[in-house]
Amino acid sequence: MAAPVTISTASAVGDDAGSIEVETPDQKKERAMRQIEFYLSDSNLPFDKFLWGIYDKTDAHWVPIKQMATFKRMREFEEFGHEWLVEALRRSTKLEVDAKGENVKRTDPLVERPRESVEERSVYAKNFPAEYSTLQQDIERFFSRFGAIAAVRMRRHEDKSFKESVFCEYADVEGAQRFLNPEDGPRKFKGTELLIMSKEDYIKMKCEEKGIKPDASRGSGASNGKRPFHFNAFKLMQKEGRSDSDPRGSLTDTPKTFTILGQDLTIVPDEDGGGWVLEDESTVKYVKRAMIGFEKKEGDLKLNAMKVAIKKLLDIPSYIINTPGETAGYLVLQRGLTDSEYSKLQKAGDFVDGGVFEWKELSEDEERPRQLEYIKNSVSRRGDDTGGSGVSRSKGGRGRGRGRGAGRGGGRPGRETRNREKDTSKSTGTKSGAASAREQKSNDTKGSMDLDPTSGAKRKRDGEPDGPEAAERGGAPVSIKKVRVE
Repeated sequence: MAAPVTISTASAVGDDAGSIEVETPDQKKERAMRQIEFYLSDSNLPFDKFLWGIYDKTDAHWVPIKQMATFKRMREFEEFGHEWLVEALRRSTKLEVDAKGENVKRTDPLVERPRESVEERSVYAKNFPAEYSTLQQDIERFFSRFGAIAAVRMRRHEDKSFKESVFCEYADVEGAQRFLNPEDGPRKFKGTELLIMSKEDYIKMKCEEKGIKPDASRGSGASNGKRPFHFNAFKLMQKEGRSDSDPRGSLTDTPKTFTILGQDLTIVPDEDGGGWVLEDESTVKYVKRAMIGFEKKEGDLKLNAMKVAIKKLLDIPSYIINTPGETAGYLVLQRGLTDSEYSKLQKAGDFVDGGVFEWKELSEDEERPRQLEYIKNSVSRRGDDTGGSGVSRSKGGRGRGRGRGAGRGGGRPGRETRNREKDTSKSTGTKSGAASAREQKSNDTKGSMDLDPTSGAKRKRDGEPDGPEAAERGGAPVSIKKVRVE
């Protein structure tokens, strides 16, 4: 969320924006102070992943003032210098500045409060003048007279010209209500009366004009129909078993056990505290034949069919690492194959429906580094799945990324990608008619494709036992396919 601009609401009544174009020194300091208060407020801090990382780095939660001064909404105060900003912050009853004037923190612990919807905190206003170079800043100062603002969005036509209307999102409902309060008289900007209403009322009005339902106009916030990921520090602390007032280190540095490839490994929080890493990489044991190379010789490369066939042949859960468009890749097994199992795989022939494959045993020099990278990726993304028993537990393949090159849980591709997969299957498949259609529909339902967080390759989300959510970097395997085994 963008941060606020605030001038005392005592001057917020009635008249137009002309009164705030000449800002007193005290008003400017107050506005800078309110901006920092908003950054560290209950309504912003716990939902700003970057700022939370700075705030939560130390037990005392001090945040460097010089770092906050570089934030976008603070740049207009840079010309006044560090001491000016420190003086402004010392006025706050919600903030504390250290003796050296280097750091700032909240005076009270965070309090979890219900978050109002954006619409409830937003207002619509129209009849602003034609755009000029400082209009955005002038409009922000105008709205900030009524409360802390999170963002002001100047609405534009397709040709990017200003519509002379804006949406203003306040930091809380109270700010929006103060702006809309009719008892204060009309709202004017540079002498021109504005048409104002809540964003909710504006949406309803437009939907009535177009004959559509309001709910249909809002969408899900994500092109794939899923709710977008939003960072929430309260959920993070709940998962870690602590509160904002608890020292971080004493509660999160407890090692855990992560089971993968038949071995129990000790994992600890990473330096950022947002993920997990191996406590000692040297404790990872090489598991011979836990990864087997393959190359398709005939037919289709049907990854789901390959996994089903491997499970039926060897009774071992597996994952497939394969670059889309390539005919070679790696089979990753939950444990290493015995000599007899590997011989059985070699002699099985065309046991995979729709394709004939050649299997290759990797040398230790080839397999060892790939296994280590595989395990590290699994730990990084799935460390929180370990339970009291010390055994990692799959959550249907829906891993939770923590920003370390893995995004926020990945995302399914759009309709175009899925349709392209269907077309490819139709053009290369050996089955025809209703049987092929049924198989394709089943695959679409069970294994929607995701982009692999490490490589950008596609990844099937069927669920898996203790497997990774990311393929290794820089090698041939860049996509992981998974199957749930009950």
